[in-house]
Amino acid sequence: MKTITLCPALAAKMAGGSIPVPARQLPVGSLVTVEGVATMYTGGYFAGTTSTKFYLQDDTGGVQIFVPGGARDVVVRLGDRLRVTGEIELFRDAVELIPRDFTADIEQEAEGELLPEPTLTTAAAHAEDALALGRLNVVEGTAVRIEEFTFSYEVDLLDDSGGVVEVYVDKLTEATTETMDLGKQYRVVGVSEIDSGQRQLKPRVQADLAEIFPPVLLLTQSSSPSAQPGAEIVYTLTAANHTDAPLTNVAITAVLPQGAAVGTVNNGGTLDGDTIRWTVAELAGSGGSVSVSYSATITAADVVVAEAATATADQWPDPAASEPYQTFVGDGVPIWAVQGSGTQSPYRNTEVTTVGVGNSQIFRPQWLFNARSGGDGDPAATS
Repeated sequence: MKTITLCPALAAKMAGGSIPVPARQLPVGSLVTVEGVATMYTGGYFAGTTSTKFYLQDDTGGVQIFVPGGARDVVVRLGDRLRVTGEIELFRDAVELIPRDFTADIEQEAEGELLPEPTLTTAAAHAEDALALGRLNVVEGTAVRIEEFTFSYEVDLLDDSGGVVEVYVDKLTEATTETMDLGKQYRVVGVSEIDSGQRQLKPRVQADLAEIFPPVLLLTQSSSPSAQPGAEIVYTLTAANHTDAPLTNVAITAVLPQGAAVGTVNNGGTLDGDTIRWTVAELAGSGGSVSVSYSATITAADVVVAEAATATADQWPDPAASEPYQTFVGDGVPIWAVQGSGTQSPYRNTEVTTVGVGNSQIFRPQWLFNARSGGDGDPAATS
């Protein structure tokens, strides 16, 4: 086991507790001490059945801390400030700092600190920049591949320059790509790492996978996909403002569904004939949203149809329309309705019952499955 003597400048940095980026370039077996804020918590990235790992970062870079045998005893949260002493090792091309005795070599100095801002990068820079590895980064692009494996999800993001970044979502994080669709744009935050020559961006929480919306007012409508005759169902309308500035006097309008009798109108809405209206004084920009609802009792024998609802605002006079919504009367939703007429099911991310096919299925985005070499992404073969 080799302990090296650092150059004065590097030793000064280490004395001050910051992560010396050159430490990633030191020989395997080098003994170093690093300090930084945890940008990844323990238990979210697979590290074997008895081990665990996390990431530290300061203003010079980031590094993976791999802790053999620490799965039960080492708990690190996002924002913890730690000082770690360990040896530089290499596994599947990834640099790891491995403490020799985690009870003595991992010291917590503070908790709840602000996380460093992720570095906005491109596919080209992500592929070539050595400083990107171990660091919290963010990329923006269009989803051109979405696959699910036994232990992970993978997404390819195509950026404006034509480059691709592979996003690897470890299922231990409990983040999912079920809300993502091919062809849509996303902003993904994660820790960058390399595995057997392949660079990956690894999200940590669900919020790291964010859709990029055009600057518009959007309205969605949802209810029960199926219900028994005479049942009461609730319709929820959600208006989202994806423009930069607030919208004022947001008017949401719904027409009573065919095949149902109106019940309770919530959230200050008013009923005028067969029309329900709500007015929201102000809707914040940059994704601000508001939801309103009403209930209705089924009177139809086969299907209840809610036509498209609309929303307008002082700054958005052209009505933003939702999709129509169908609630089927009986034990389930017909297969043809589940499939839908477009590129995705109208009941995506909704638990529905299909009579004669299965008890229940959760309908997800349109997946793209390819035969891939190297198995199904089983992380048991990785650290």
